[in-house]
Amino acid sequence: MATTPLLEREAELDRLAQVVTRAGAGDGGTLMVVGPPGIGKSALLEAARGHGEAAGFQVGRALGGPTEQELPLAAVRQLLEPLLLRTGAEALPSLTEGAAGTAAAALRGRHNGSDGVTEPGALLHGMYWLVANLAERAPVLLIADDAHWFDPLSVRVLSYLARRLSDLPVALLVASREPEPGGDVSVADLLTEQHVEVVQLAPLSPRAVTELTRAQLGADADERFCAACADAARGNPFLTLSLLRSLADAGVPPTADAARKVMSVGVAKAGRTILRRLKSLSANTVELARAVVILGADAEPRLAAELAGLSGAAAADAIGLLVGAGLLADERPLRFAHPLVAAVIRDELSRTRLSRLHAHAARLLIDAGADPLRVAGHLTVTDPAGDDRVAELLEEAGREAAAQGAPSTAAELFRRALAEPPAPHRRGPLLAELGTAESQLAQPEGVDHLRAALDLIIDEPLRLRVALQLRRAMSAVGRNRDAVVELERLLPSFGAEARSRLESTIITAGVNHTAAAELSAPYAIRLVRRLEDTGVEHLAEDAVAVGAGIMACHNHSAARAARIAATLFEWHVRDAAGLPWWTTWLSLALLMGDHPATGEVLDWGVDRAERLGDLFYRGGFLANRAWWRLRRGEVRAAEVDADLALAAFDLAGAGTYLPGPVGYLCEALVHRGELAGADELLARRGLAGALDPGHAEIVFLQAGRGRLRAAQGRFEEAADDLRAVGDRCLALGIITSAWVGWRSDLAEILAQLGRMGEARRLAAEDLELAGEFGTPRVIGAALRGLAAADPDHAEEHLAKAVATLDRGPALELVRALTALGTARRRRNDRAGARKALVRAMDTASTCGATRLAELARAELVAAGGKPRRTRSSGVDALTPTELRVATMAAAGSTNKQIAQAMFLTVKTVESHLSQTYQKLDITGRTDLAAALDPRPTGRRGPR
Repeated sequence: MATTPLLEREAELDRLAQVVTRAGAGDGGTLMVVGPPGIGKSALLEAARGHGEAAGFQVGRALGGPTEQELPLAAVRQLLEPLLLRTGAEALPSLTEGAAGTAAAALRGRHNGSDGVTEPGALLHGMYWLVANLAERAPVLLIADDAHWFDPLSVRVLSYLARRLSDLPVALLVASREPEPGGDVSVADLLTEQHVEVVQLAPLSPRAVTELTRAQLGADADERFCAACADAARGNPFLTLSLLRSLADAGVPPTADAARKVMSVGVAKAGRTILRRLKSLSANTVELARAVVILGADAEPRLAAELAGLSGAAAADAIGLLVGAGLLADERPLRFAHPLVAAVIRDELSRTRLSRLHAHAARLLIDAGADPLRVAGHLTVTDPAGDDRVAELLEEAGREAAAQGAPSTAAELFRRALAEPPAPHRRGPLLAELGTAESQLAQPEGVDHLRAALDLIIDEPLRLRVALQLRRAMSAVGRNRDAVVELERLLPSFGAEARSRLESTIITAGVNHTAAAELSAPYAIRLVRRLEDTGVEHLAEDAVAVGAGIMACHNHSAARAARIAATLFEWHVRDAAGLPWWTTWLSLALLMGDHPATGEVLDWGVDRAERLGDLFYRGGFLANRAWWRLRRGEVRAAEVDADLALAAFDLAGAGTYLPGPVGYLCEALVHRGELAGADELLARRGLAGALDPGHAEIVFLQAGRGRLRAAQGRFEEAADDLRAVGDRCLALGIITSAWVGWRSDLAEILAQLGRMGEARRLAAEDLELAGEFGTPRVIGAALRGLAAADPDHAEEHLAKAVATLDRGPALELVRALTALGTARRRRNDRAGARKALVRAMDTASTCGATRLAELARAELVAAGGKPRRTRSSGVDALTPTELRVATMAAAGSTNKQIAQAMFLTVKTVESHLSQTYQKLDITGRTDLAAALDPRPTGRRGPR
C-alpha cells in the first residue's frame, strides 16, 4: 500500500519547485504549506527535498514534535547543525565570522554577550548571517516540517529569515497546521509575514479518492463504495489510507453492498485501528514504539532499544515490523510515518507511565553525554522527587537556555528545579537565576525572587551580583525609586568595596529617572568629592567611571572629568576582553568634556559590542557616537549612527532607550533641511505628542523635537518642549547645559517671541554656568543665546562666541558665524558680514548641514554676496547611508562586513556602492578614498 500519495498536488508541487529553482538563481524566498493533520504537507516537502538535492542544494531538515517545544533552538539546530558539520572543521571559522559567531555560539550552548547571555535580537541577526555564509558555498534549502510544534525561539528565527531571504540563494519551506484560536501565536505570526507565500492544501476530490481506493483495494471497486470512502475520510489522504487499511484488515469487499459498512468501520476508529495493528505485530513493537514516542528527536535505535528494554536484535526486528506496517519511517533517527501515529501512542500512556518513561530516558541521555537541555526536556515531564542531581541538571539546562537567548525557557527550567527541590544551599542561587531570567522578560516576579535570593545567599561576591541584578530588574519594570530604597537597605550588609559598587549603582538608578534622582543625589555628591579628594587609584573602576560621568554632567570641571575618564580607558579598558557596563559612563564624561579621545573610545565601544554580539551596548555606543558626531558637525554620519542605534535597540527589545537616538536623528534631519522627514520620524515612533516624563533619555528627544518646531516656525511649541527639557534636567540634578543645551536655544526662541526679559535671565544664567563648566562649545552656545537676548550688544557677544568656538565643534561655530554675519549686515557692515557668512556657509556645507548652509547663503545674498548654489553632485549628493557605506568600503571593509555592521543585506550594500560610483563619477572601489577626501578643492564663496 502506498503511504504518501500526491494525487491532485501537481500545482502545489510546481509552486514549491519554483521557489527552490528561484533560490538557486539567487532569488530566495519562503513558502508555507498549511493544512490539517494528514492532508499531505510532509509528502510535499519530501518531494521538494528531492528536487533540491538533485539541484545541488545544501539541505537542512527539521521535524517538530511535542518533546522539542521546550528546547530553545531545537528546530534551528536540526536545520543548521548538519549543514555546519558537512562543511568540515577547516571551513567553520569563515562560516562563523562576524555576527554569525553569536549564532554559532548559541548553537553550541555558549554565549558571547558581555552580560552572560545572548540577546534574542543578536541571535536573530547572527542566524541570518550564518545562513548567508552557508549560502556562499552553495544554495541552501531549509525544510521545516510540523512547525506548529517548534519551540518559539526557532519560529522567531524562521520569521526573521523569511523577511530577508530575497537577496540570498536560500529557500525556506515550512509546513504547519493552522494555528488554533487561543493557541501559540508564534506560528501564526510566521503565517502572516508579508514575505511568506502560503499554500493552503485542500482535501482530495471524490474522484481522487476513487483513484486511491481502486489503487489500494482493486481496480473494480464500486463507485458507491468509493464515494462512501470519500465521505467518511472527508478527502484527507492519511485518513483515507488508514480507512482503506482498516477495511482491508476487516475483510470488507469494495462493493456497492458493502458501502454501508464503510462508515461503521469509519475514520473515528483510525486511532484504535493503529493501536490494534501495532499490538498485533508483537509485544516488542509496542514497547519500541512507545520508546520512539518518548525519545522524540533522540530516537536512535540503540537508545530506543535500551528504553524499551530490548536487545539489539529484538529491537531491529521490531523496527522492521513497524516499518513494514507503515507505522515507522525507514529513517535514522527513528520517526513515525505520520505525527498522528505518535499522538495515538502517546495518548494511550497514563500520566504515571509517561513520567516513569521520561525519567528513564533522561538517565539514558545523561549516560550518553547528551546536552543538558535535551535531558531537561524529559525531566520537566517527570514528577518532582527531591533528587539533588535532577535539580542541578535542570539548573545547568536553565543557564544554557539563558545563554542561547531563551529567558522564558530558562525561567521554566529554574522553576522546575526549585520544585524538585534542590539541596538547601542551592536554593538561593537558583532563586537568583530565576529572578534574573524573569527580569529579562520584565516580569514583576523577578524582583521578588531576587529579593528572596539575597536573604538566602551568604557568599558576598554572589550577593553583590544579585543586588546589581535586582537594580536592573526593578528599573526594567519602572521602579527606579524603589531600586534606590532597596539598595540603601542592603548597604550595611556589605563590606567597604562592595558598598562602593552598590553606591555607584544607586547613582545610575537615580540619574536615569527623575523619581529617584533626589534619593541618589547625596551618593553622587559624595562620590565626586571622593574622586576629587583621593584620586582615581583609591576607588573601584566602576565608581571612577560613574564619578567622572557625574562630574561632567553636573557643575564640575569638564576637563578634569574627561582626563579621568581617558586615564581609566587607557589603564583598564582599551585592552580588556569584555565590555564593562561602566564604559558608557566613560564615553559620557569624554563627550561632556569634548576630549580628543572621545571618538576613539566610542569607536572601540561600537566595535567591541559588535564582536561580542551585544546589541544593547552597541546601540548605546552608536547613540553616543551619533550625539558626538552631531556636536562635531558630522551630520550625515550622525544620522547613520542614530539610525543604526535604533535598529540595534529595536532588535534588543530596549524600548526605554529609543528616545535618545530618535532625538539625535530628528536633529540631524533638521540640520539637513529634512523637516518633513523629522516630523514623519516622530509620528512613526509615536513620539509626536505627550511624553513620559520619567526617563532621562526623554530630554534628548524633547530637545530634538523643540529644535524641529523652532525650524518650522512653531515657536510656542518649541518653547514648551525646551522648558520641559530644562525641568527634567533640573529634576535629575543636571545643572550644566553641556548635557542638553536648552537654555541658549530657549533664549533665542523667547527673543523671537518678544519675551526679552525671560530670555536675558536664561542667557545670563547659561553663561555663568558655562564659565564654571569651562568647555568652548558650551561657552560659545551661551554667548550666542545672550546675543539673541541682548541685541544692543549682540555683535560683541557673537564675536566672542566665534573666537571661543574657532577650534571647537563646527555646528556651534556655524550658528555663531551666521548670527554674527546677520548682526553685521543689519549694522550695514556688508564686507564684515560677507566674511562671516562665507565661512559659515562653507563650514555648514562641509558638515552636511544643508539647512544651516541655506540660512547662511540667504543672509549672504542679502549682504550683497553672490554665492553659488549648493552642489548637487559629488560627495554632497550622497545620502548619509551611501556616505557611510562608501567610507567603510574605502577603509577596506568588505561588503559583508559593511552589511553586518549596518544591518543591511549584501545586495543592498552593492546597490549603495553602485549609486555612489555614479554620483562620484568613478569606476569602482579603488577610487573611493580619493573621491571621498574631504579636503577642499577650491573656494565655495564669492570671489
